[in-house]
Amino acid sequence: MEDLLAQERDAGLGNGGLGRLAACYLDSSASQELPVWGYGLRYRYGIFQQLISSDGQQLEAPDPWLENSNPWELSRVDVSYEVRFHGFAECLNDGSGRAIWEGAGDYECAVESSNSAAITSVLYPNTTRRFQVGKELRLKQQYFWTAASLADIMRRFRNMGRPITEFPQSLETWPVPLMQHLLPRHMQIICDINLLFLQLVSSESVPQNVCIAHLACIGSRKVNRVAELHSELVQTTILKDFVDFYGVSKFGNVTNGITPRWWLDQCNPGLSRLITMTLDIEKSVWPKDLTKLEGLPLGA
Repeated sequence: MEDLLAQERDAGLGNGGLGRLAACYLDSSASQELPVWGYGLRYRYGIFQQLISSDGQQLEAPDPWLENSNPWELSRVDVSYEVRFHGFAECLNDGSGRAIWEGAGDYECAVESSNSAAITSVLYPNTTRRFQVGKELRLKQQYFWTAASLADIMRRFRNMGRPITEFPQSLETWPVPLMQHLLPRHMQIICDINLLFLQLVSSESVPQNVCIAHLACIGSRKVNRVAELHSELVQTTILKDFVDFYGVSKFGNVTNGITPRWWLDQCNPGLSRLITMTLDIEKSVWPKDLTKLEGLPLGA
């Protein structure tokens, strides 16, 4: 078995907290036969490869999980999007009362520092205060992923022949100078959002960091964490001011469950057979409808 498993590297996908939630969504969607799309970055190196030395010490090595091709990966060279960084943006007045935006930048510098191969080379760059390059790379990764994903969503939506309409994120902060340097136009939009909200709550404070959680609260219809304890902390301490302003109905909780096909049916076939036998239904039924488990005897 070990020789067989060694033939395919573990991708290390869906092992972290948010990755676990994303994997649950994808697996549950497949179980419910829902046609969904998931977007992510194809990192060259995974988390790390764990090795144990002859004296029992843990060693960490790069995890080149893409060194061999994967039969489930299909390259779509026909679909590509331009994701731009750096430059500057300024508002001009043409006399019509409209805001005319003009942007410019050093194209060669932008290409050299923002190529996709560099952006997707390392999963977790060092983002501590001493490593400004790593912090900038992390922001590039997040924007690259978001911009490319939204561009593809818009492309697929247009291809469906429907009119474009409005499309109904951790407590991260990014230094304002870094946002101005990397995404100048977005920084202007963020300032506009911040100004409108501050006027709404009659506050005169000027943040020196872009707080992604605050932006998410302002721009989202619903806000949730993925554990009951986290959701309680969000409502009582971390985002209490937003809860007081918007009301508790805007904030909820989505607790990670298990994905029945993966973590129950496949990992524990004996228990799966017992559940099927006890419920006296077809095995294909209950993994798609967990309410059927209510038919199990109490204490089972």
